[in-house]
Amino acid sequence: MNEKIDMAFVGAKIASRNSITADLIVHSLSAGYNIAQMANYRYLISENQMALNNGFVSASLNELEQYKRELAKHTLLSVIDVVSLICKGIAGLKRE
Repeated sequence: MNEKIDMAFVGAKIASRNSITADLIVHSLSAGYNIAQMANYRYLISENQMALNNGFVSASLNELEQYKRELAKHTLLSVIDVVSLICKGIAGLKRE
C-alpha cells in the first residue's frame, strides 16, 4: 500500500510542476505523509526491538530490517520535500 501512495505523490509532483501553488501543496502534503510514516516506522521498530529483547520468537529480524529500510526511505523523501519547499520559497522571495 505504501508504494502505491509513494507513486501517487510522484505522479502528483510531476503533474503540478506548472503551477507553483499546486506544487507547494503537493510537496507539503507529501512531507506531512512522510513524517507520519517516519513516526509509524519508529514505533514499529521500537516494538519489534522490545519483543526481540524479551525473547519473543515471533519478532523477526527481517521485519526489523524492513522497518529500518522504510524509515530511511521516508526520512529521505521528507528531507527532499522540505528542501524543495525551502528552495521554492526562496525563489518566490527573489521574484518579489
